[in-house]
Amino acid sequence: MPAPEQRASERYPTQMPALLTCREADDRHRHMLLLTRDVSSTGAYFHTREPFFEEEDVQVEMLIRIESAADNVHHMYLETTGEITRRDPSGLAVRFKGPYRLTPFV
Repeated sequence: MPAPEQRASERYPTQMPALLTCREADDRHRHMLLLTRDVSSTGAYFHTREPFFEEEDVQVEMLIRIESAADNVHHMYLETTGEITRRDPSGLAVRFKGPYRLTPFV
């Protein structure tokens, strides 16, 4: 019987566009445009098609789609920092470190 998950916050399966940026050893910035697999209040898992950064700290920018009961669609722009906590062949997990900036995207 598998052990129950020990996550601190619930994950929500969703595909949101995201831009992850990292400063490389030569002080250049590397950017990758990705999609999330799931998101929680403390982090997200991102699908990747190629090996990702060696650095652990990343800048995270995400576009969040919000649908209201009246079929209105709004978008919010989230910007924060994060730490890569896990890598596997299909992607990587990032724990958000904050601070957060959440603004309307119009």
